[in-house]
Amino acid sequence: MKKFLVLFKWDPTTNPVSVSELFAKAPPEQMKAGMAAWTAWYDKCGGAIVDRGSPVDHAQRMTETTTKPIRSDTTGYVILSAESAQDALMLMRGHPHFHAPGTSIEVLEMITALAN
Repeated sequence: MKKFLVLFKWDPTTNPVSVSELFAKAPPEQMKAGMAAWTAWYDKCGGAIVDRGSPVDHAQRMTETTTKPIRSDTTGYVILSAESAQDALMLMRGHPHFHAPGTSIEVLEMITALAN
């Protein structure tokens, strides 16, 4: 089995608030409905979920000599296990992340040959 890093993205011009702001301002019933949709997706994927991931925010861009806060278009991640990239992509069909405007998902194969 291969592992895939799934990055949840959104266009900051379409979605001007950060993930932290979105969660802070969302009414409880909206948060509950959102979590129910994600839980249903997790349940659909079953054992393919390696790491349920998390929302992410407060990004920092670092070089050898500097660090500065940035507005990243990555809003969260999940790690999946699948036989192929096509299988991983099929698991992402109908994901609740797509319900918001300006969203996309990147699926990256994790290369394990050099991990040891």
